[in-house]
Amino acid sequence: MMRAILVGFMGSGKTTVGRLLANQIQVPYHDLDDVIVHRTGKSIQQIFDDEGEATFRMLEHDALMNSLGDEGILGTGAGHRFNRLILNCWSRRRFPLFY
Repeated sequence: MMRAILVGFMGSGKTTVGRLLANQIQVPYHDLDDVIVHRTGKSIQQIFDDEGEATFRMLEHDALMNSLGDEGILGTGAGHRFNRLILNCWSRRRFPLFY
């Protein structure tokens, strides 16, 4: 199960803090965008260009839901709709959530 989820805008330090925390407690660090890229074989920009934001948001939702059962620390984006999704997941699972 995810030990914590870090939420923030690009460049806010999620990856730096997430990797340090993951290293400290000896669990993997996962970046949600990297999960999406790995699953689709496309960059985030390619997904937006080829398939649009709606498809990206669907992929983001699916990646989040599938990642919650993984061990480690998860770094995510901070889109308005996405924040509501994370808070909804948090209310059911109660993992540490850092904005």
